[in-house]
Amino acid sequence: MATEHLSPTKIIEGIIITVVGGIILFFIINGCERSDQTCPESAVIVDKIFVTVDAKVYWNDTGIQLQKGDCLEFTATGNWWNGINTTGPDGDGDIGSPECLGCPVTDANLGELIGRIGNSAPFRIGGTAIHTINQEGVLLLAMNENMGYCVDEREGSCYDDNNGIVDVKITVYRIE
Repeated sequence: MATEHLSPTKIIEGIIITVVGGIILFFIINGCERSDQTCPESAVIVDKIFVTVDAKVYWNDTGIQLQKGDCLEFTATGNWWNGINTTGPDGDGDIGSPECLGCPVTDANLGELIGRIGNSAPFRIGGTAIHTINQEGVLLLAMNENMGYCVDEREGSCYDDNNGIVDVKITVYRIE
């Protein structure tokens, strides 16, 4: 029986294909978490709200009072300037960039739409997302940007140099 010998080049090509395939599979499984979620089938729509999120405002108060267990479906459109570039609600696509080390959600894009309930930990939203709420409180929305306002002449470092708005449709589902 003949044995096939693989050249070092073929072995390296096989390793690269395996590693790249694994990375792609990782992002398919983990990177699409928000789009794979759905609200429970037993939940009913209790409200559809349209809000405008101002890029200059650090935590826009939507006035939406939520209950624990509510499921929120977000759809956001528009463009805003984060002091470095213009983006949509998904941000600049450079997760963990040095420009966003002081952002409320450090593992989200600079310029990405984010939210929080009351004083809870903030979460990623981007252009579309579905989140189940684990506590009662008012929904706040913001651009993921270095926290607070400018304290010096730096551009691209704070909310003061932001501009633009994102329009967000929020559908609130509740189990009755």
